[in-house]
Amino acid sequence: DHDERRPRGGPTDEGYPPCEPVAGPTHTLDARPLVSFGLPVRNGAATIAQTIESILAQTLEDWELVISDNLSADGTSEICASFAARDQRVRHVPTGRDLTQNENFIEAFRLARGTFFRWYGDDDWMEPTYAERVVAAMDDCPKAVLCTTVQIGQDWFDEDHIVVDCEGHIVVQSRQLAMVPAAQ
Repeated sequence: DHDERRPRGGPTDEGYPPCEPVAGPTHTLDARPLVSFGLPVRNGAATIAQTIESILAQTLEDWELVISDNLSADGTSEICASFAARDQRVRHVPTGRDLTQNENFIEAFRLARGTFFRWYGDDDWMEPTYAERVVAAMDDCPKAVLCTTVQIGQDWFDEDHIVVDCEGHIVVQSRQLAMVPAAQ
């Protein structure tokens, strides 16, 4: 059971069908979102609200945020539940038991329903056009099954774009590492 806009598991005999553009929010509780963000968290209250706000600000609105909350005891659960109450695309799922960090990442992925998936840290932030641009990049290369993106640090950026087809072959690869001048 998956979104027919993008088959999983490789090409069919007919090849990949064209992806349909997303025109505004189409997500309902029963619909499959185009993009799933999986956010495993434990005690992330200091940064989680800003993290969730950056997902809410996405220009592509057909997404879900799955928060796998691993027994947070610092107010994280209340913050996440508040966002979930305001936006049905946000799903706050307390684990109910103590998971390892790896198990919590797996749980966030397991709960996701989207055609595309991205793990998201409790202290991450995205540009508002992030999801829209990544989905467009994937649509531009129909055989692609993986796309990586830019990570920007305080005084550096590491740009590593790799698109891999369903057979594991690199279709597109570029790499740029540069130092960002310090603020004066």
